Amino acid sequence: MRQFLRKYRVTVIANGTGIEVSDLRCKFRVEKQWAMQPNMTTVAIYNLSANTENAIINGADGMRIEAGYENGPYGEIFSGNIVQFVRSKEESTSYVLTILSLDGDNFFNFGTVAFSLNRGIGQRQQIEQIAERCNIPATIGDISGANDDKRLKRGKVFFGAAKDYLRDSSKTSNAVFGIDSGAINMQSVGNAPMTQAVELNSETGLIGFPSQNDLGVTCKCLLNPQIVVGGLIKLNSADINQKQISIGQFLRPLTADGIYRVIKLVIVGDTRGSDWYTEIEGIAQGEQLIPGLMPTATSNLM
Repeated sequence: MRQFLRKYRVTVIANGTGIEVSDLRCKFRVEKQWAMQPNMTTVAIYNLSANTENAIINGADGMRIEAGYENGPYGEIFSGNIVQFVRSKEESTSYVLTILSLDGDNFFNFGTVAFSLNRGIGQRQQIEQIAERCNIPATIGDISGANDDKRLKRGKVFFGAAKDYLRDSSKTSNAVFGIDSGAINMQSVGNAPMTQAVELNSETGLIGFPSQNDLGVTCKCLLNPQIVVGGLIKLNSADINQKQISIGQFLRPLTADGIYRVIKLVIVGDTRGSDWYTEIEGIAQGEQLIPGLMPTATSNLM
């Protein structure tokens, strides 16, 4: 895999028009979790012109980041709505506009539905109808956790918060529901996701050695847009630094095949600096769902 010659595009959306700021220095940090809560990013843009900065502050409502490599993996790593602008200054010559954005926040907090379905409709079609008929529409991502054997035994009225119906639906399949770049994902640990496992080693961008933690593993690699929350990574089990157990502590075992489900991602980039990496937390693929990942009515704290 060729992971050099960085390629990126940072775009601020204002009144439906994209304002690309990739020519300036941009520092970004994207945080995503396999859970029913918004993804978050902060983007610091350096030395905007006064006119462009005013246009962004007064009219921008969306943020999109694409990153990768000229001859390697490249794609969108974040798309969401802007919730705050922060103006600051570094040293005497560097002016910084920091933008905080959330992905899925509007759907979680303001998405409502009002429709009915006939008996016999499967779980997958229910999810598709919720996404299509919500007042804040969403697209369909990876819903490999949907179980079409679970059909409506009688007609049902859907009226209220869209997230509540999706949360309840995910519970019946022991799955995790979340939003990524405006798309609904509903995945279970036991089912294979839509994407293939990304193999990580010293030749494919792995930095240092993976480490075992209470839930599974943590590792760090060069920025790779192919690694997604809910997706799979494959590690060489012999390279993982094991953790010593403490009295009274429960430690989940490592997998024999080195395949783990990604439950948290932190993507860090600096278009004029050295930072260009992804930090990963993963759990063993195929195990039972960790209680802390179970969706609850108070999962979204925003």
